[in-house]
Amino acid sequence: MRCPLVRCRAVMGTRIDRLGRVTYTCPGCTRRKRGQCQRCPKAVDGTKGVAYYCTECRKQKQRESVMRWQRNHLDKVARNQRRRRWAAQGKKMPTEPMSPSEAGKLGGKKGSAARIASLGPERVKEIALKAVRTRWAKHWERQRALAESPNV
Repeated sequence: MRCPLVRCRAVMGTRIDRLGRVTYTCPGCTRRKRGQCQRCPKAVDGTKGVAYYCTECRKQKQRESVMRWQRNHLDKVARNQRRRRWAAQGKKMPTEPMSPSEAGKLGGKKGSAARIASLGPERVKEIALKAVRTRWAKHWERQRALAESPNV
């Protein structure tokens, strides 16, 4: 069973009193009401009963939130890095798309579509056939070995 408070959603603790009644208590909400941090035993930074975290844990939670956002929005992060790099040089960021060399400096893969576009159709076919041959070579060797072995 979980806490009905939307922000908390902690697993409720059960307790049986002397009369045999079952009571459910939320450890997160009781910590908040006492003015204790959700992650550590320190006092919360802010109003008792309202604030959830102490100063250090709040900063750590904010960092985690930023890192999660950056992992999910890599394209925006790369665009901001490009803008900051240009601003550090005292220039305005160009409006045209990045060159492949500039994209390589930012890191990340270009993808197979860019590689195929730069190669001719004959070369793409050669690469594909070589990959197929390599992939199936072990299978063909095994089949050949089975065909040559004497049946018992």
